[in-house]
Amino acid sequence: ARLEKLVNQYPTVDQWCWVQEEAANMGAWSFIGPRLEILLDGPVRYIGRKTSSSPATGYPQIYRREQAAIIEEAIGPPADQLKASDRYQGG
Repeated sequence: ARLEKLVNQYPTVDQWCWVQEEAANMGAWSFIGPRLEILLDGPVRYIGRKTSSSPATGYPQIYRREQAAIIEEAIGPPADQLKASDRYQGG
């Protein structure tokens, strides 16, 4: 009921996403995904690591690259990577 009330506050949303750091089969996605799709009456986009038998790669460079990709997919590139014309100018 609380989640439904929250969702109803955003009637113009075109796409709902679930973002998690864990692999798809290790976080809440496998539980919450189907429930969200019922609540939202449509698909929910998953953003996170692919299904894996291991909770981490074991390599810091790969972890950082994966983490950066998840964040960029969820909220966009870091401000220092945007062209000046694409940056938020306020207002």
